[in-house]
Amino acid sequence: MKEVTAFGSLKIRNSFILIIVMVPLFAVFLTYEANQQSAAMRGALTERGVILAQTGATTTGNMLTMAIKQGKLTEEQIFDTDYRVIPGTSPQKYNTEYDSYTDENLREIEDSFLQDKVIVFAVAVDVNGYLPTHNTMYSKAGGGLNFDRTKRIFADDVGIAAAHNLAPYKFQEYKRDTGEVMWDISTPIYVNGRHWGAFRIGFSIDETNRQIAAVINRVVLSGAILTIALILLAIYISNRISNRVRLLAEEANRVAAGDLSSSDLFVDVRHDEVGGLARSFANMVIKLRSLVEKTQYSARLIDNYTRDLLQSTENVAETANTVTSKMTQVSVAMKKMEDSMENIAETSKRVSEELSGAEVSSQRFLDNMEESKQAMSVAHNVVKDLEFHVDKVGQFIQVVSILAEQAGLMSYKIVKEAAHYCTAGNEMAALATEVQSNAEDAAKTTRDVSELFQTVRDYARQASKTLEGHQSVILEGIKVARISSNSLNTVVSDLQNIAELTKEVLENSKQMVDGVGGINSDVKIQTDLVKRFADAAETLELLVEELQETLETIKV
Repeated sequence: MKEVTAFGSLKIRNSFILIIVMVPLFAVFLTYEANQQSAAMRGALTERGVILAQTGATTTGNMLTMAIKQGKLTEEQIFDTDYRVIPGTSPQKYNTEYDSYTDENLREIEDSFLQDKVIVFAVAVDVNGYLPTHNTMYSKAGGGLNFDRTKRIFADDVGIAAAHNLAPYKFQEYKRDTGEVMWDISTPIYVNGRHWGAFRIGFSIDETNRQIAAVINRVVLSGAILTIALILLAIYISNRISNRVRLLAEEANRVAAGDLSSSDLFVDVRHDEVGGLARSFANMVIKLRSLVEKTQYSARLIDNYTRDLLQSTENVAETANTVTSKMTQVSVAMKKMEDSMENIAETSKRVSEELSGAEVSSQRFLDNMEESKQAMSVAHNVVKDLEFHVDKVGQFIQVVSILAEQAGLMSYKIVKEAAHYCTAGNEMAALATEVQSNAEDAAKTTRDVSELFQTVRDYARQASKTLEGHQSVILEGIKVARISSNSLNTVVSDLQNIAELTKEVLENSKQMVDGVGGINSDVKIQTDLVKRFADAAETLELLVEELQETLETIKV
């Protein structure tokens, strides 16, 4: 914050403004007041002079009228204008029929007016300006021009104008023959209703000016005192105002610094502009605090939504990467499937060619197999006959075996008996005869067996010959079948590879679908977050608008 200089202080500036505005205004007012006082003083003096002149005129007129009534003077004597020169006077003086009377009775009245220092003279003159009786101080014989002024005729313009005036009063400013500047206020004198002359009051301009100057000095002194008091009052008022404004400024700086906590400085119960401003500022701070709290809450919501949105975006990115990887794997698998399909196509083509070549052999094989079937039927019959004869041979062999066993036993017995019973010849002969008989039977049986074996050999030879006739065809069919089997095995292997690749593609597709589903879910979450983010942003915008409206209300 910019440092406040001494002259930049609101207190100093307010005081300075009040002083430079009020002091000239007050000076103008004092000048006006002094002029007014001077004018009022002059007006008061004039009015007083008029009153005194009218009083003097009335008193003089009454005195002369009373003299006529009392018979002391006649009206002709009072209106005597036969001015008799008093010898040896310079300036020239005159006597009349009534001047001795006025000397005795009028001078005291005229002298009473001189108690006011501003009044220089107060005299009665007739219509020709003749002054029968002057004030005592101006009636000194040998007093010279200044103090021996009685019984003279003042026929100058001012004197004649005053003497001839019939208006209630006449105000004139003139320079006295003694060099003084005077005010002359005169009022007509009437005796028995006739215009006799005028009563003139002479005001000293110097004394009047001194009195006016004294009044002005008092006004100026009072004005100076009031000016000083006004300056002090301005400083005091400025301090009072600026201190409260300073407190408001401190509070405003505190609020501007971000401190929106409540303060006791806002407690201003005075119902003036500053108090109203303080209360308005306090209300504004309260509203700002509420708006800031709402804004902070909305900002936190937006921050949380932003974090969730970022997290969701990261999830979407991760899922998208996974889907991309799976799609790459699917692409590779599809490429492998394409290669395998090409291999299968080539193998199928080769198998088709081999099967086409084997078709003839297969047909021949089938024909031979039909013949072989018949031959096998014959061989089957032969084998059955062979089996029958073999059974017989087995029976014969069993008989021969029994006979041989009996012969062996008998031979063993003969040998044993021969060893122990060498003397028993008859029994031996019988045994020999029996052995011989058995031997003949065995020989006969052996011949039969030999014949049966010959028959079996013939049947076997015939079957072998028949089977050998079809062996090449069978072998050729087996070869073709083996080739076809190998080709089919290749096709099956390729189909198994395709199945595995298809399974892998399906698994990757499933994972890709799951990833896309995850992306869709995250996109839905993002959409919801964006919607809530938009709602929070709208709320924040409303709060900002409300804050701007609040700030607009406090603009000057």
